[in-house]
Amino acid sequence: MSEVLGALQRLAQRPDAGDAGSSVRLLARHLPGASERDLRLAAIPHFVNADVLMALEPTLARADAERACTGFVAVGVGVEVPEGVKLHDEVRREFFGDWLREYDSERFRALNARLVAFFRGASYEPAEPTDRERHVLFHSIGVHENNGFALLEQAVRAHRQQFRLADSGALVALAH
Repeated sequence: MSEVLGALQRLAQRPDAGDAGSSVRLLARHLPGASERDLRLAAIPHFVNADVLMALEPTLARADAERACTGFVAVGVGVEVPEGVKLHDEVRREFFGDWLREYDSERFRALNARLVAFFRGASYEPAEPTDRERHVLFHSIGVHENNGFALLEQAVRAHRQQFRLADSGALVALAH
Protein backbone atom coordinates (compact mmCIF):
# COMPACT_ATOMS: atom_id res chain seq x y z
CA MET A 1 0.00 0.00 0.00
CA SER A 2 2.95 2.33 0.50
CA GLU A 3 3.32 2.37 -3.30
CA VAL A 4 -0.25 3.62 -3.65
CA LEU A 5 0.19 6.27 -0.97
CA GLY A 6 3.44 7.44 -2.55
CA ALA A 7 1.77 7.67 -5.96
CA LEU A 8 -1.11 9.66 -4.46
CA GLN A 9 1.30 12.07 -2.76
CA ARG A 10 3.21 12.63 -6.02
CA LEU A 11 -0.07 13.10 -7.86
CA ALA A 12 -1.35 15.62 -5.32
CA GLN A 13 1.82 17.69 -5.76
CA ARG A 14 1.26 18.04 -9.50
CA PRO A 15 -0.23 21.41 -10.48
CA ASP A 16 -2.75 19.84 -12.89
CA ALA A 17 -4.04 17.23 -10.43
CA GLY A 18 -7.49 18.85 -10.28
CA ASP A 19 -8.02 18.48 -14.03
CA ALA A 20 -7.49 14.73 -14.30
CA GLY A 21 -10.95 13.59 -13.19
CA SER A 22 -12.59 12.50 -9.97
CA SER A 23 -10.48 11.49 -7.00
CA VAL A 24 -11.79 7.92 -7.34
CA ARG A 25 -10.56 7.74 -10.93
CA LEU A 26 -7.22 9.20 -9.91
CA LEU A 27 -6.87 6.59 -7.20
CA ALA A 28 -7.94 3.79 -9.57
CA ARG A 29 -5.29 4.78 -12.12
CA HIS A 30 -2.59 4.33 -9.52
CA LEU A 31 -3.65 1.09 -7.89
CA PRO A 32 -1.00 -1.61 -8.27
CA GLY A 33 -1.39 -4.42 -10.79
CA ALA A 34 -4.68 -4.86 -12.57
CA SER A 35 -6.65 -3.32 -9.71
CA GLU A 36 -8.11 -0.52 -11.85
CA ARG A 37 -9.60 -3.16 -14.15
CA ASP A 38 -10.76 -5.13 -11.11
CA LEU A 39 -12.37 -2.04 -9.58
CA ARG A 40 -14.21 -1.35 -12.82
CA LEU A 41 -15.43 -4.96 -12.89
CA ALA A 42 -16.38 -4.84 -9.19
CA ALA A 43 -18.80 -2.00 -9.92
CA ILE A 44 -21.14 -4.30 -11.87
CA PRO A 45 -22.40 -6.58 -9.06
CA HIS A 46 -23.70 -5.30 -5.73
CA PHE A 47 -20.85 -7.00 -3.88
CA VAL A 48 -17.62 -8.62 -4.90
CA ASN A 49 -15.41 -11.34 -3.53
CA ALA A 50 -12.69 -13.49 -5.07
CA ASP A 51 -15.22 -15.90 -6.62
CA VAL A 52 -17.25 -13.08 -8.18
CA LEU A 53 -14.14 -11.38 -9.57
CA MET A 54 -12.94 -14.69 -11.01
CA ALA A 55 -16.37 -15.22 -12.61
CA LEU A 56 -16.05 -11.80 -14.25
CA GLU A 57 -12.40 -12.31 -15.25
CA PRO A 58 -11.73 -16.06 -15.62
CA THR A 59 -8.00 -15.52 -16.21
CA LEU A 60 -7.63 -13.95 -12.76
CA ALA A 61 -5.81 -16.11 -10.22
CA ARG A 62 -7.49 -16.59 -6.84
CA ALA A 63 -4.61 -14.90 -4.99
CA ASP A 64 -4.89 -11.85 -7.27
CA ALA A 65 -8.68 -11.73 -6.84
CA GLU A 66 -8.35 -11.92 -3.06
CA ARG A 67 -5.63 -9.25 -3.12
CA ALA A 68 -7.88 -6.97 -5.20
CA CYS A 69 -10.78 -7.33 -2.75
CA THR A 70 -8.50 -6.67 0.21
CA GLY A 71 -7.08 -3.67 -1.64
CA PHE A 72 -10.55 -2.16 -2.19
CA VAL A 73 -11.03 -2.06 1.57
CA ALA A 74 -7.45 -0.94 2.30
CA VAL A 75 -7.65 2.12 0.04
CA GLY A 76 -11.15 3.00 1.25
CA VAL A 77 -13.26 2.40 -1.85
CA GLY A 78 -15.16 -0.49 -0.27
CA VAL A 79 -16.24 -2.00 3.03
CA GLU A 80 -16.37 -5.59 4.16
CA VAL A 81 -19.79 -7.21 4.19
CA PRO A 82 -20.71 -10.86 4.89
CA GLU A 83 -20.61 -11.67 1.15
CA GLY A 84 -17.23 -10.00 0.55
CA VAL A 85 -16.72 -6.32 -0.27
CA LYS A 86 -19.32 -3.72 -1.13
CA LEU A 87 -18.03 -0.68 -2.97
CA HIS A 88 -19.09 2.65 -1.50
CA ASP A 89 -22.12 4.00 -3.36
CA GLU A 90 -20.21 6.95 -4.81
CA VAL A 91 -17.46 4.68 -6.14
CA ARG A 92 -19.90 2.17 -7.60
CA ARG A 93 -22.01 4.94 -9.13
CA GLU A 94 -18.90 6.41 -10.81
CA PHE A 95 -17.78 3.18 -12.43
CA PHE A 96 -21.20 1.61 -13.02
CA GLY A 97 -22.10 4.80 -14.89
CA ASP A 98 -19.33 3.92 -17.32
CA TRP A 99 -20.90 0.51 -17.88
CA LEU A 100 -24.33 2.06 -18.43
CA ARG A 101 -22.88 4.25 -21.17
CA GLU A 102 -21.66 0.98 -22.73
CA TYR A 103 -24.95 -0.78 -21.98
CA ASP A 104 -25.35 -2.21 -25.46
CA SER A 105 -21.78 -3.47 -25.63
CA GLU A 106 -21.16 -7.17 -26.06
CA ARG A 107 -18.62 -7.02 -23.22
CA PHE A 108 -21.19 -5.69 -20.73
CA ARG A 109 -23.69 -8.34 -21.81
CA ALA A 110 -21.08 -11.09 -21.56
CA LEU A 111 -20.02 -9.97 -18.08
CA ASN A 112 -23.63 -9.99 -16.90
CA ALA A 113 -24.14 -13.43 -18.46
CA ARG A 114 -21.14 -14.68 -16.45
CA LEU A 115 -22.69 -13.23 -13.30
CA VAL A 116 -26.06 -14.86 -14.02
CA ALA A 117 -24.30 -18.21 -14.45
CA PHE A 118 -22.29 -17.66 -11.27
CA PHE A 119 -25.31 -16.72 -9.14
CA ARG A 120 -27.31 -19.65 -10.51
CA GLY A 121 -24.41 -22.03 -9.82
CA ALA A 122 -24.17 -24.46 -6.95
CA SER A 123 -20.96 -22.85 -5.65
CA TYR A 124 -22.78 -19.60 -4.78
CA GLU A 125 -24.14 -19.67 -1.25
CA PRO A 126 -26.38 -16.63 -0.73
CA ALA A 127 -26.38 -14.85 2.61
CA GLU A 128 -30.19 -14.56 2.41
CA PRO A 129 -32.52 -17.02 0.66
CA THR A 130 -33.83 -14.34 -1.71
CA ASP A 131 -30.37 -13.11 -2.75
CA ARG A 132 -29.92 -15.67 -5.54
CA GLU A 133 -33.15 -14.61 -7.26
CA ARG A 134 -32.36 -10.90 -6.86
CA HIS A 135 -28.85 -11.20 -8.28
CA VAL A 136 -29.97 -13.37 -11.21
CA LEU A 137 -32.79 -10.98 -12.08
CA PHE A 138 -30.61 -7.88 -11.86
CA HIS A 139 -27.89 -9.30 -14.10
CA SER A 140 -30.43 -10.83 -16.49
CA ILE A 141 -31.48 -7.27 -17.30
CA GLY A 142 -27.84 -6.56 -18.19
CA VAL A 143 -27.72 -9.57 -20.52
CA HIS A 144 -30.94 -8.81 -22.38
CA GLU A 145 -33.08 -5.94 -21.18
CA ASN A 146 -36.46 -7.20 -22.43
CA ASN A 147 -35.99 -10.76 -21.19
CA GLY A 148 -34.61 -9.51 -17.87
CA PHE A 149 -37.57 -7.20 -17.28
CA ALA A 150 -39.97 -10.00 -18.24
CA LEU A 151 -38.35 -12.20 -15.56
CA LEU A 152 -38.56 -9.32 -13.10
CA GLU A 153 -42.25 -8.78 -13.88
CA GLN A 154 -42.97 -12.52 -13.38
CA ALA A 155 -41.12 -12.53 -10.05
CA VAL A 156 -42.87 -9.40 -8.79
CA ARG A 157 -46.24 -10.81 -9.79
CA ALA A 158 -45.48 -14.14 -8.05
CA HIS A 159 -44.37 -12.37 -4.87
CA ARG A 160 -47.50 -10.22 -4.85
CA GLN A 161 -49.72 -13.29 -5.28
CA GLN A 162 -47.96 -14.87 -2.28
CA PHE A 163 -48.35 -11.61 -0.30
CA ARG A 164 -44.56 -11.24 -0.15
CA LEU A 165 -44.88 -7.51 -0.69
CA ALA A 166 -41.51 -6.65 0.88
CA ASP A 167 -39.75 -9.04 -1.52
CA SER A 168 -41.73 -7.61 -4.42
CA GLY A 169 -40.78 -4.07 -3.43
CA ALA A 170 -37.13 -5.04 -2.96
CA LEU A 171 -36.98 -6.42 -6.52
CA VAL A 172 -38.49 -3.25 -7.97
CA ALA A 173 -36.08 -1.10 -5.94
CA LEU A 174 -33.14 -3.21 -7.12
CA ALA A 175 -34.08 -2.81 -10.75
CA HIS A 176 -34.65 0.91 -10.27
